Amino acid sequence: MAYTVDDFYVGQRVRIREWDDMLDEFGEVGNGNIPCKYHFISKMRYLCGMEYTVKSVDGIPGESKVGDVSFEESVPEFIFSTDMIEPADIPQSFDLDAFKSMIGI
Repeated sequence: MAYTVDDFYVGQRVRIREWDDMLDEFGEVGNGNIPCKYHFISKMRYLCGMEYTVKSVDGIPGESKVGDVSFEESVPEFIFSTDMIEPADIPQSFDLDAFKSMIGI
């Protein structure tokens, strides 16, 4: 599940989503990259599961579904968007949609 700008805040610990998770959601383009807002390219795959601290989130809360995100830690020259990350405090096997359905929201 892709998260939106409303799901993130400065100082929050986040995790780069797993390759297969993003692949299931977005598919892939002919060159093997995942078409998130910014393509998640195969050279980024080693970052999957790594945790970082949000430095900034650019997007309009309540209006923008996908925004840009930067991290406090130094990350290689890649650009990240909110559809490539997830809150680090949610277990990787956690299905947020199923949980929301279970509690009636």
